[in-house]
Amino acid sequence: MNNLKRRLEEIGANWADELPFVLWSDRTTPKVATGQTPFSLVYGAEAVLPSEVQVPTHRYANATEERNQVEMTSNLDTIDEPRTSAQIRMAAYKQTAARSYNKNIRLKTLQVGDLVHKKVQDPEVPPPTGTSQDR
Repeated sequence: MNNLKRRLEEIGANWADELPFVLWSDRTTPKVATGQTPFSLVYGAEAVLPSEVQVPTHRYANATEERNQVEMTSNLDTIDEPRTSAQIRMAAYKQTAARSYNKNIRLKTLQVGDLVHKKVQDPEVPPPTGTSQDR
């Protein structure tokens, strides 16, 4: 997200014109947590890049409507395997991030008689609901 934000800030006032290209870039970039691109997890295939259309690659030059339909149907039938793999990888990534975060946590055991801060609310006053009009 920081890269997207930086890119849009560099553009300045014309950020709305550049937003589709920045989003395309984000959706076709593999993510660390899943090892896949968001596009491939949704559609089951890698996106055809605009540069492949301008300078046809083997993949784009040999594509036909019928072959594309067959491949898309096949990809959608087998999409569960990459999604499951991405879920497993994401769970492992979350565990690694949690371990990294929690390594600096120090447990503090409290004994009877230790002083602690306790917030006491008046039972007759309902807690705020979150909007200034309700207060």
